[in-house]
Amino acid sequence: MTRPSEWSVISPQTRSISPILSVFGRLKAHIDIRQASSELAVFNRQYAQAHPEMLDAKPNSTDPVRPLKDVLVSDMRPKLWMLFGAVGFVLLIVCANLAGLLLARATSRSREFAVRAAIGAGRGRIVGQLLAESLLLASVGGTLGIALAAVSLRTIRSMTFVELPRTGEIRIDGAVFAFAVALSILTVVLFGLVPSLAASKPDLAGVLRGGGEAVSSPGERPLLRFGWRGLLVVGQVALSIVLLIGATLLIESLAHLYRVDPGFQPASLLTMQIALSPTRYDTDAKKAAFYEELVKRTESLPGIRSAAVTLTLPMHDSWLGAPLDLAGRPPVKFNERPIGIFQAITPGYFHTLEIRLKRGRQFTKHDSADAVPVAIISESLARMFWPQYPGGPDPIGQHILMGSNPLPEEIVGISADVRQTGRDQDPRPVVYFPCAQKPQPSAMLAVRTTGHPLLFADAVRGQVLAIDRDQPVSAIASMDDLVEASEGQLRLMMTLLGAFAGVAALLAMIGLYGVISYSVLRRTKELGIRRALGAQPSHILSLMAGQVVRLALTGVVVGVCGAFVLTRVLEDLLFQVRATDLSTFAGISILFVLVALAASYVPARRAAKVDPMVALRYE
Repeated sequence: MTRPSEWSVISPQTRSISPILSVFGRLKAHIDIRQASSELAVFNRQYAQAHPEMLDAKPNSTDPVRPLKDVLVSDMRPKLWMLFGAVGFVLLIVCANLAGLLLARATSRSREFAVRAAIGAGRGRIVGQLLAESLLLASVGGTLGIALAAVSLRTIRSMTFVELPRTGEIRIDGAVFAFAVALSILTVVLFGLVPSLAASKPDLAGVLRGGGEAVSSPGERPLLRFGWRGLLVVGQVALSIVLLIGATLLIESLAHLYRVDPGFQPASLLTMQIALSPTRYDTDAKKAAFYEELVKRTESLPGIRSAAVTLTLPMHDSWLGAPLDLAGRPPVKFNERPIGIFQAITPGYFHTLEIRLKRGRQFTKHDSADAVPVAIISESLARMFWPQYPGGPDPIGQHILMGSNPLPEEIVGISADVRQTGRDQDPRPVVYFPCAQKPQPSAMLAVRTTGHPLLFADAVRGQVLAIDRDQPVSAIASMDDLVEASEGQLRLMMTLLGAFAGVAALLAMIGLYGVISYSVLRRTKELGIRRALGAQPSHILSLMAGQVVRLALTGVVVGVCGAFVLTRVLEDLLFQVRATDLSTFAGISILFVLVALAASYVPARRAAKVDPMVALRYE
């Protein structure tokens, strides 16, 4: 758990503090969230009337009161519900497979049950025996499932790109174990009950005579008429299609995301955070001198190409913003000015992060505290104030006002846009200032290395301690890791949903294989008669393939219809991909039918090789 290294007192009247604050409070026992929100709204209106010039006097600047737990997990909650739904789909597919297996097993034991019924075994006794066998399956499956869950939990925690709230509280305890056991027993009992009831009421006369299944012709069976096992397979295929389409949409989104230029080069970039002590660095001159010396010492290390200090780095959730205006134009009310990200950087920042400079010049060592205040703006900010950019008036040489500072800064350069909060987010307008002119008590150090960045972490930390032995560093990471973390939730959803979809598709193929194998077994005599009457193996093969296609296509149609509805819940996660992307739907559907045909080839080929003489003697 991250703990604050120091505390400082701020006053609401202090204009130097950030205009964006998070307010925490503990409600009285008799006050609920709605009452607290109403009281805060009244306070906000009163504050707006008393301080109309303040940024936070905007009527919409106060968020409604929310429980802290909701703030921490609200962003992840809908994603977890999606994964819970995907797990439910996989569970239904497993149950359908299990029901088909139990139904086939019960049918194959029909002679045994008929004999037992004939000698006096009651229906309840037979049902009880089958349910006992089902409970044995439940106990074995539940135990394996809990073990797999423990391994999966450790795997998810080890993923460097995943930042889930309250992960330390996730564990397999007694409640989880009890839920898993109860769910295993409940599903097996429910889905094993129908096969048990069907097996407990056999046709005694027919079974004991050893009669096989009647011969049928294609004309006697409606095209889409399936038995219980066929309907179970159709359901499995439909659920698998929904999961596969959802996983594919997320994979496509991540592929689009990887092709987005973040505006800088994250490879071989080491980052760390430095928070200067307010007692030892109580003046701007001391802060600026520390950062300048740190950059100089770091760049002198072998294997270091360049280094720079900045207030915040791209791909960080936290950034400082301030209202912006142009000098020389009619003034805009303070609380109506656009917000730009504030960045205080050392001269080598653009070179270190490999951010392109579009116009003007970079900062130099001559842009000191005594020099003329200067600034570099991003292209998005240039377009905000000069809509004709890159045409029209040249922003270079213009002056910009930031926050409540009455002194304007001269624009000396324009940089390329950087995606500050993630590759899936549009670039935000940024204003860069020389660190020497506006040194901050907290900053990030960026170091461009010739090898893996983390290999140089100890050496860079040593330079910090050489300047100030009491100065700590924190948040040491490579920029590649930060980029991965910014996409962590999407990658986690893609990984887990893809895994669930793969398991679901595999189970559906197993179910389809089982149905075709069972169909071949039950229709052995029919297939033998067809062969005896002159049917070629190719005809038998096409007959079985037709059954596969009917099952698969029906499941695909149902699954596609379900996916059109259910994939809309993924819209907030998708990037440059529509939730109803037709090419994805069509591609998955065609691929699934082809895989289904391949999965059923072995039993279909076995049917085509049936020996008529053996088949006619089959019971």
